[in-house]
Amino acid sequence: WVVISDLYEQLKFPEEIAKTRLRPDLLIFSRSAKKVLWWELTVPSEERITESHELKMDRYSSLQTEIQSNGWSCFSFAVEVGARGIVGRSLEGAARRIGFGGRELKILVRESGSR
Repeated sequence: WVVISDLYEQLKFPEEIAKTRLRPDLLIFSRSAKKVLWWELTVPSEERITESHELKMDRYSSLQTEIQSNGWSCFSFAVEVGARGIVGRSLEGAARRIGFGGRELKILVRESGSR
């Protein structure tokens, strides 16, 4: 598995998966399994968490379709942490998908919302 993030430099989406200008915040993929998963983080006002989630999912839907047509399994997650620290439910689902659970998951959610 390869993990790429945009923490220190601008993420470049691997062309072997799809050609795109979109750059999610976190990308995890396996060439041998032909699986790709990405997280796109949004920090909206708490009143716009649901709306922001839908906008991000819509933004990446065509990329997901292209990746699947290229023979890859694709999992796309929009993750929201409100500007005042409220963590959207989406973070828990995305974290579970990559293996977080129990105490680790509780810590992740709590720390993500702290300032």
